[in-house]
Amino acid sequence: MKKYSTLTTLFCFTLTLAIVSCTHKKKDNGKTSDQDSAQVENVALTGNPDTLTFETIKIEKKSYIANNPKNPGCTYDLDLVYPSGYTDPETLQGIQKLFLESVFGSKYADLTPNEAAAQNMKDYIDNYQSEMTEYIKSMTKEDKEAQGADAWMNYASYDSTATTYNKNKIYSFNVYTYSYTGGAHGIYGTAAYIIDIENQKRIDFADIFTTQDTARLKVMLKEQLATDQNVKNEQALKQLGFWTDNITPDDNFFVTGKGITWIFNPYDIAPYSMGSTEITLSFDKLKPMIKKQSPILRIINPDTDANHR
Repeated sequence: MKKYSTLTTLFCFTLTLAIVSCTHKKKDNGKTSDQDSAQVENVALTGNPDTLTFETIKIEKKSYIANNPKNPGCTYDLDLVYPSGYTDPETLQGIQKLFLESVFGSKYADLTPNEAAAQNMKDYIDNYQSEMTEYIKSMTKEDKEAQGADAWMNYASYDSTATTYNKNKIYSFNVYTYSYTGGAHGIYGTAAYIIDIENQKRIDFADIFTTQDTARLKVMLKEQLATDQNVKNEQALKQLGFWTDNITPDDNFFVTGKGITWIFNPYDIAPYSMGSTEITLSFDKLKPMIKKQSPILRIINPDTDANHR
């Protein structure tokens, strides 16, 4: 995700491209093979004007310092389910741009999904090789001879996407990321995005609620979390380890057909050891608070176009 540059002889770069079935296969976290692979999964177009269709790009790449398997290295792993089909090609192009910007960043938004994935992998490995090359140059003889000195030099990156809603011209998806750059453990988290297909725009908190709703939503989120944790009140949540003062309705949420789910990543509302927390509020509870012109109403009232109310 860093700078562009040409791959050097520091590492080998071999990708195997294959067409596989439309079944989405879960990543095998135990895989340690050095073989690189890229796969594209195809899904037939349905022709439904309100939904997108998808393909999957899978990349697994291991690169060693100085192209020597005895040296530390970096692992790049991508499982990208991206929108590949829609009845209007121009709309699809706009949705893909928003998607790629969400997953990889703005510098990749104008590429095709396959180009963006390949370039992101190359950038990650180039950056790793550059960083490690400079570090090795700066190492003293004592540094190199110290036991376990190079253990932290094994980096890893894993990114995946998942669709949570794809109907009524609303596309909701999550981006999961994991990064290890040395230390006791890696860092992971999930970012959620919702796109209004009809208008090719992201849907944020302000597109659904008013600022006056924030206080009430805070209370609702805490009450729901207490229910989910089988405790009675906020004080009990604190005793479990939750930092309840941090529970607030931000823009990191996704939708399903039943409601809105807020994602709180490690350190957001609890220690790393407690992992991520998801809190779902049903549309039955939220409907009175949703703005009358919000595109989210298409989910609740699919026969009514909120933009023509």
